[in-house]
Amino acid sequence: MSLMCTFVVVLIVTLFSQQLKANDVQTTNTGPVTGVMESLAYNVASITDELNLELGSKIERTSSSLLGNMEVVIANAMSELSTPIYEADQKLTSGTCELDWSMNDLRKRIDGELQECTQDISEIMQAFESDAAGITSALQTFIDEIVNLPVVCNMLTTFSSSTNCFVNRMADINIEIGKQLKVASNTLLRTRQLTQSSVAAAEKCTSNMVAGTQRFLTEEMAKC
Repeated sequence: MSLMCTFVVVLIVTLFSQQLKANDVQTTNTGPVTGVMESLAYNVASITDELNLELGSKIERTSSSLLGNMEVVIANAMSELSTPIYEADQKLTSGTCELDWSMNDLRKRIDGELQECTQDISEIMQAFESDAAGITSALQTFIDEIVNLPVVCNMLTTFSSSTNCFVNRMADINIEIGKQLKVASNTLLRTRQLTQSSVAAAEKCTSNMVAGTQRFLTEEMAKC
């Protein structure tokens, strides 16, 4: 994304300079230069907005994937425990078995262990969403600045200072946009890598939890 953004903005800034030279215009505020600035600023802002929307879609898909992974890990664990929990519940509610714990105690214990097993995935998701929000917010700030750039630059008194203001600031913004898009790309890649290892760890953790819970229920039911 950053390469495309760089190419487009550099091209537009180049075209802006060429249009000024071709028309030999030296009118600011409400003249031809203002029209060229506004047109190019609009085009660059539109392109950046499209990139931001595309990034937003990728962020949303990644967040949904993280949440889905966590839900699958929990669902698989609960599926394996559903039968032994049901059988234990039947014995406890029948009145034929008295133990020093209740089904509510067991559920709280299982919920706590599941939360611990999926804690890394949850933290990755929270960190990713925080980083992503910062990136998209920064891009939106640049979009707003681009839109307002013609007005800001036309407040300068001379043709040269006005055009230099526009071209130089547009180039600076382009560099910053490129940096943000690179950060976004790295964040998405890092999150995918961390997710793979965290899901594997969560699956191993819940597998151990399931085995421990089944063993606990077997031992406890044997007391009845």
